[in-house]
Amino acid sequence: MTEQKKKLLVLSSTYPRWKDDWEPAFVHELSKRLTDEFDVTVLCPREKDSKRKEIREGVNIHRYRYAPNHLSTLVSNGGITSNIKANRLKWLLVSLFLPAQIIATWSTIRRLNPDAIHCHWIIPQGICLIIARLLLRKKPPILLTSHGGDLYTFNGKIGRRIKKYVLINADAITVVSEAMREEADQISGRELEISVIPMGVDTENLFYPDPTIDRSKSEILFVGRLVEKKGAKYLIDAFKIVLDSIPESTLTIVGDGPERQALERQAIELKIDNRVTFEGSILNKELPHFYRRATVFVAPFITASNGDQEGLGLVLAEAISCGCKVISAHTKPAHQLQKILTNPRQLLTFNQKSTQELAMKIIKNLTTSEQSYLKANHENISQAFSYKNISSRYIEMLKPLIR
Repeated sequence: MTEQKKKLLVLSSTYPRWKDDWEPAFVHELSKRLTDEFDVTVLCPREKDSKRKEIREGVNIHRYRYAPNHLSTLVSNGGITSNIKANRLKWLLVSLFLPAQIIATWSTIRRLNPDAIHCHWIIPQGICLIIARLLLRKKPPILLTSHGGDLYTFNGKIGRRIKKYVLINADAITVVSEAMREEADQISGRELEISVIPMGVDTENLFYPDPTIDRSKSEILFVGRLVEKKGAKYLIDAFKIVLDSIPESTLTIVGDGPERQALERQAIELKIDNRVTFEGSILNKELPHFYRRATVFVAPFITASNGDQEGLGLVLAEAISCGCKVISAHTKPAHQLQKILTNPRQLLTFNQKSTQELAMKIIKNLTTSEQSYLKANHENISQAFSYKNISSRYIEMLKPLIR
């Protein structure tokens, strides 16, 4: 007789709205790989035009309604904090979103009776879960995963108290980089038992080098949400300098978000719009084509005005895994990533917001062609980020909680 799988409830705000959605899919990609071990149910907000319930790749997906369909736009296309920054009226949706999530979390736990809960993000899911759990007699154990923005933002007195309260009430905690572990310890005021486990990269089926594809000699690539912390405007300024030295160079920007119109205007004002292509959002399975074609990938991360910053930057791992040379703003996670590479020259860094330094490093990359270390670095990335290894580590985190 087959033993019945333990029930795992996954809480997330960012989640693909439908199959082949361009919204970040890392929570789904991890969740579907946990279905071999657990009966997985995901609870997430119902964004505009998404289904209330569906089963996708073995994952039961339940979406709660927080506003009428045409107004359900708080989470998608940039994330909650970026959408609020772009349109202050979105605060009205927050006043509906939070109580809706608390009620949905409480009712789902009562109905499902999960053996454990995997909660993604301290805010909003973490605090909503802690409130909902106060109203329950049976309190399932919580694995809390912080991805970056939830840890680095909300830095007022109340925000820090909320983050501390959630952190100390979780039964187990993971963060996606070593720098985040240090920040979580500082916020909590104590040394918590925190594991560093990044989200995964599909190094086997998607993100790998393909020597049959000819790499461009002058294409610069950016991939990411067009929000402040991604720093795309500094790349556009640097590209203006690059064009003075290499006029045949091009810049491809893949992604969408609240800052897109401002970035398009910036390119026009600098009179370089004929050399900049805004591809918009694309499917995850289409990204390897861009990484394999580009000469160099640039991630000009910054610390945003509200404190938000990159928790890790999986795009760095994706680009390296596809054999593309990478330039990243200097961050602790980027430095951490350099340490695992057989040859760290594939990943260069520059000081945040330094457009002149960035331009010089782009020019150097466009005029050199070393590729001999790329295969070894793919193997390094596969070892550290492959979904097989990452999902195994999460399973090992969850099993003791359920016992």
